[in-house]
Amino acid sequence: MIACYTGARLTEIAQLWTDDIATKPGMEAFEFRADAQRGQQLKNTGSWRAVPMHPELVRLGFCDYVKALPKGSLFPHLPKEGKNGAGGQFGKWFGTFKSAKGFTSPAKSFHSFRHLVATELRLAGATDAQADAITGHAGNGVGRQVYAATIRRKAEQLRQVIELLEFPTKQIPPSIHRKQ
Repeated sequence: MIACYTGARLTEIAQLWTDDIATKPGMEAFEFRADAQRGQQLKNTGSWRAVPMHPELVRLGFCDYVKALPKGSLFPHLPKEGKNGAGGQFGKWFGTFKSAKGFTSPAKSFHSFRHLVATELRLAGATDAQADAITGHAGNGVGRQVYAATIRRKAEQLRQVIELLEFPTKQIPPSIHRKQ
């Protein structure tokens, strides 16, 4: 769901820490960043960005999930060893999952969510620079690179843009948290 509503790369999601997520009501956001001490890497310097959290993720209880965790990895049970670390481990799982659901084309991969978000944002009226700022693409031309680099550090400027994304998830019930 994070990929579907941010266009983030698999590794960017798998390496998130709890403090990379802002959960203050009305200010919910992701920060995709590099931090060598945490083992967080980005594809390039233009990939660093703050992305507002889509209201659907909030509705589904994602902020509650984050708040319930101790400070540290957002996905503490995701194996980190192996090729490409946690991203590689999750990528293997996703490949098996999608095949089990009948998606056998190698052209449809986790990375397809990036293309989906970029395309849907543009179809909904977002500018190329706004879509680039959300997905972490560098863009072509100085104007797009400069504008995207400025707004990608200010999630609140992108809140209306992220809300342009609409997917048929309205039937998914909000998560139910039980204390055990």
